[in-house]
Amino acid sequence: MKKLLFISGLFFALTLVSCSDISEARDVATKFYEYRQAKDNENAASLCSSEFLSNTSKQDFVDFLDYIDSEYGDLQTFKSSNFHIQTVNGDKITSFVYTVNYDSGTFTDSLALIKKSDGYKLLYYQYELK
Repeated sequence: MKKLLFISGLFFALTLVSCSDISEARDVATKFYEYRQAKDNENAASLCSSEFLSNTSKQDFVDFLDYIDSEYGDLQTFKSSNFHIQTVNGDKITSFVYTVNYDSGTFTDSLALIKKSDGYKLLYYQYELK
């Protein structure tokens, strides 16, 4: 009985940690889209991880986000449709798929966030026009 209680308690604790991680990662993704809605692409880009910035400079990413704004207009709504959590080389990565509506089109966005010592950071961003 004690063993069953211990296993149940361990499972419950792991579930809470996973839920906490999902919530924390989703909060960062939400903040990214809130910055995008406000056309505050500098702050949106400030959420990028060092891994992201090793491939794309912060200014290039800001310019890219500015381009999306100029081509498709204001970001109207965003909604997460699913998520996935995995561990790669010891790093916890949470991926989300969002449906994002702009004035002139709807996108399917994929975001991956990596957990760092200072919280979740954007690891990659990809969009596809529906």
